[in-house]
Amino acid sequence: MSYQDIAAGTTERFFTVVRRSNGNPITSGLVNYYLLAKSGANVGRWWRDSDQSWQAGSVANAMTHQDDGHWEIDRSSSPIESGVRYLEYFKESGDLHIPDSRHLVGAAAAAVGTGAIKHPIDVTSDGIPIDGAEVWITTDAAGDNVVAGTLPTDAFGRVEFMLDAGSYYAWIQAAGHNFTNPTTFTVS
Repeated sequence: MSYQDIAAGTTERFFTVVRRSNGNPITSGLVNYYLLAKSGANVGRWWRDSDQSWQAGSVANAMTHQDDGHWEIDRSSSPIESGVRYLEYFKESGDLHIPDSRHLVGAAAAAVGTGAIKHPIDVTSDGIPIDGAEVWITTDAAGDNVVAGTLPTDAFGRVEFMLDAGSYYAWIQAAGHNFTNPTTFTVS
């Protein structure tokens, strides 16, 4: 079985749904998104977007129809971790559509920014990596000049930015955690 790479931290997924009977796009009704962990700490569990948790039983996540004809889900946070395999698919109420499913494997999130130097930031609390913390970079302490981000940390609490040499401010937020913002750092 082959797996397609998906960037760790991916929140948006979309599909085109067509009728079995005539192949025309389905533009109304209810289409649900499913994500099953095939490996990793949550193997055999299903993602529930309403509370960003993994569940023992199959969980349907509602998708939204867009003007250009596709169905989309914008997850509140990303369950996708680097190195973990997943099965994702969508299903319309009933069995009137041509299903689409993918076998995915989480790939390390690409570094973001326009600089020439890759700079990692590790987010921890009491020495424990924080998965899904949001990090962004500014050039000022007021936070007005964002130069990179906002990116979620991976399962190891890491995110990487491409920056030029200079002084920067990192801003971090995560539910249930208090961080001193901003923290300063230098890239050389």
